[in-house]
Amino acid sequence: MKTKIKDLQKGQEAIIEGTIIKDKKFKQTNSNEPWIHLKVTDQSRSSAYAKIWNELELYPVIEEMEDGTYIEANVKCTQSDEFIHIEIQSIQVIERKTKEMVDAEGLKAELRAAISGIKDLKLKKLIKVVFTRPDIKETYFKAPATMMSGYSFEGGALAYVVRSIRLVKAVALVFNEWNHNADGITAKLSEDFLTTACILEAVGRTKSLRMNGVRVEKTTEGEMFEDAYLTLKVIWEEIGKINLSDEQRLMLEHVIGSSKGKSEWGALHIPRSREAVAFGIILNLNFQMGNFEYLERHAGTEDTFAKLFKKQMYLGAYE
Repeated sequence: MKTKIKDLQKGQEAIIEGTIIKDKKFKQTNSNEPWIHLKVTDQSRSSAYAKIWNELELYPVIEEMEDGTYIEANVKCTQSDEFIHIEIQSIQVIERKTKEMVDAEGLKAELRAAISGIKDLKLKKLIKVVFTRPDIKETYFKAPATMMSGYSFEGGALAYVVRSIRLVKAVALVFNEWNHNADGITAKLSEDFLTTACILEAVGRTKSLRMNGVRVEKTTEGEMFEDAYLTLKVIWEEIGKINLSDEQRLMLEHVIGSSKGKSEWGALHIPRSREAVAFGIILNLNFQMGNFEYLERHAGTEDTFAKLFKKQMYLGAYE
């Protein structure tokens, strides 16, 4: 029976499986002999580390394996405190059984319906123009939305977008149908505009993140630029095909650029319009609730608390 890496205890012998990443190093000796620092990450996102010395029989076998290879290994756990360390007794390449985290076809259908429901023909055309780009249509529906939290799985960006659209519809309904202010002034929101922002905002995520086996990693673009910049770069390249006014372009750029809320979170500027404020709050709520789903998936069945970003989060819920 296979064991999750996070459940390994010191001295335990077990069978694990996961994706490998190798880091070739050299002994600080006169011979300068090579060795491999091996990282194995399983589907619970837990990792274990092993030192593969060049005199071991396994060394040439592992040396031939490529990063991202999915393996099964018989191991002995040598350390299980802050980091899990293992000795590998045997290892073989196996076919990874993929586990779908979401109903991708159902999400695609809901996204298509949301796009069809946009009444603003200019915004609808902009979405369609962006989706015809080969660099977008190939990745948009499979990319993760985050590195290591809620939505950090294949199809995560698609799920993130569709849930954000649902939240937009709910929030817009509250403000647009509010009729209890005596002076009649209401902070109404454009549902079409915010729905478009939900769809386009994820473009930068799909260009900055990718799956490598079960692991999420950043692309070169993702390491160098913020998601919002990557989204806006695509929009700038395509927006000339759409007859938007200067004010509409400005508002779209502002909402996308400020969507993360704060510069330390990846925002290019702070939100200053009603749609920008609402959009940032909606995305953050979606992100935070996705984190609780992530914690529930990966915590033990008896766990009451789980750590996320150095904070202990309570897993219970009011019933």
